[in-house]
Amino acid sequence: MFKTFVIIAFVAIIVSLGNALFHLVKHKDQESSQKALKALTFRIGLSIALLIFAVLMRYLNF
Repeated sequence: MFKTFVIIAFVAIIVSLGNALFHLVKHKDQESSQKALKALTFRIGLSIALLIFAVLMRYLNF
């Protein structure tokens, strides 16, 4: 289960990063900048959650 969660989290992080890149490159208006910012914020949140989850699993000896 742990490996599945980590793989899903990594895929979500990469998809979010790709989404932000798409909005930054394809469109140049203010709305796309906001969408890119939201995608990058989501990616940072996922990365932090994944780090906390990994430390917790290490602490619990999983």
